[in-house]
Amino acid sequence: MLSKLLPNAARSVARSRVSVGAVPSLASSGNFRSRSSAASDIPSELDTVVIGGGITGCAILHQLGLHGVGASSAIFEKDELTSGATWHAAGLITYYHGGNNFKFWHQEGVDLYKKWQNEEGIELSFNQPGSIRLIQNEERMKEALYTKSKSELYQKLFGGPQLHMIGPEEVKRLHPLVNTDGLLAALYTEGDGHICPSSCTQAFAAKARELGGRIYRQSPVTDLKAMPDGTWEVTVTPNGGEPHVVRARRVVNCAGLWCPRVGEKAGIHTPAVTLQHQYVITETVPEVKAYHEKHGHQLPVLRDLEGSYYLRDEGDGILIGPYEDENLVQCAPREWKGSLPEEIAFYLFDGDIERLMDSMESRHILYLRLEKLVSRKFSTDPHVGLRTALT
Repeated sequence: MLSKLLPNAARSVARSRVSVGAVPSLASSGNFRSRSSAASDIPSELDTVVIGGGITGCAILHQLGLHGVGASSAIFEKDELTSGATWHAAGLITYYHGGNNFKFWHQEGVDLYKKWQNEEGIELSFNQPGSIRLIQNEERMKEALYTKSKSELYQKLFGGPQLHMIGPEEVKRLHPLVNTDGLLAALYTEGDGHICPSSCTQAFAAKARELGGRIYRQSPVTDLKAMPDGTWEVTVTPNGGEPHVVRARRVVNCAGLWCPRVGEKAGIHTPAVTLQHQYVITETVPEVKAYHEKHGHQLPVLRDLEGSYYLRDEGDGILIGPYEDENLVQCAPREWKGSLPEEIAFYLFDGDIERLMDSMESRHILYLRLEKLVSRKFSTDPHVGLRTALT
């Protein structure tokens, strides 16, 4: 079994708080001005309070700034920026989406990151090698043809990237390491790729700050109270400080892994749950390194719904992110009641490689024999999912 060949150190990720110094934070960069606050620094009135300083919270603060209310808006983050689910995310970015309005959202994001990195020189580690979605059977083919036809309609009406149906030969040309035996076809999207989530978050934070937004680190929201006039009383208690009440017209819950706990403070049920998602990063793979040296760019991102995994380059190695079978997927420990305790950050679960075996041994995953690959990192990360998606 592959699990026997992974180093013990990679198979057991300690439950620990990672050193903040190892993760980029606003405090560690001269480009960003955020604050670790005393109550006296916090305003008494705001238009919008954003709770949580991950990618979602910082992107929303940036949007508020673009719409002219940045100076009267603020993020309150209980720890450091990206300290929830953002810092360990795989960072996959795609034009592709099977839905309707999400297509526009995806395109706006990709185009924005291209502009920031290519025109403004903001380093986001944004790679765009394209992506390939493998099609192995007739049911997946029907789904793919429907998605492609809708994509063509949207492309004619609104512009944007094209979605290409390609055969096994073209798959092999674009990604020589894919095992195409029995493969019917694939959907290929140019411009898809992946980004560094922490760098992206910091960029949103900097842009939001330029537009007047404020970011308060080490400043957890400890109570929420809806007022009769429709406003909110938001109690912020800086770590080591005294509670301070902020009156706000609106509150945006961007707490991610902790969003159910934030909702509870306002008496609101948030239908979300913390799931465990595992991925493996290999050491250098000679075939991947050789491809980079020959072509000067990364291999396309792979997605396989039948094998239930995504795969992308990580340095000269490979990152494989399988999704466990519904009977194997794990949530947070029962005693946590669905989400992480508020006092922890930069958290990783212990890993369980056996849950990944069906995906890791998928016949289309690679021509490479996986048992020859050496794992550099085996990570089990918490991320938030809708409860309705689990039923």
